[in-house]
Amino acid sequence: MDIHQLSVDYSEEQDRILIRINTSQAEELRFWLTRRMTHKFWPTFNQVVASHTVRFGKLMDTPNPHPGTLDDSAQSLMADFHRNEALRRADFNTPYNSDASSLPLGESPLLVTEVKLTSLGTGQLQIKLSEQLVGKASQRSCQLEVPTHLAHGLMHLLEQCLARSGWNDLAPREAAQPDEPEAAAMEEKRPRYLN
Repeated sequence: MDIHQLSVDYSEEQDRILIRINTSQAEELRFWLTRRMTHKFWPTFNQVVASHTVRFGKLMDTPNPHPGTLDDSAQSLMADFHRNEALRRADFNTPYNSDASSLPLGESPLLVTEVKLTSLGTGQLQIKLSEQLVGKASQRSCQLEVPTHLAHGLMHLLEQCLARSGWNDLAPREAAQPDEPEAAAMEEKRPRYLN
């Protein structure tokens, strides 16, 4: 199954995040992420995508030579570079096509209760999403193999959605800018020195 498009939206009524995936075969997969599940999943997802990117990413179409020899700051810089490059090349302007010919997981979205992430030797990230509900005999699951650039796109869409959700403990934190009058007052209080 080839992923064609991703959509991530916050549903205020449900207080959940809805992830929709269109495949090249005109199928649509739908997943609900609750706040609790996202809280457990989000930090791990960020770490796995970053380490996977360092391990399998390419700089200037050349594989990373020895990712294990890089220190933490170099790995972080390399992961940021790959992420920025993937987002630069991504198409966030084309509207999501919701005209799927089939829904392999059914009409209602799969309620994600478990996520397994595996970095494959092929350079793809395997994401297994499962719904295991107490008292429900049938359990649903879906396994996706996601190229690194799409993993970065998914992270970006999730970050935007988290910012809209009001789930402040999960939303990306932006650098706080000091208030201009406050900054000016601080500047006046500083001692001034001449040579």
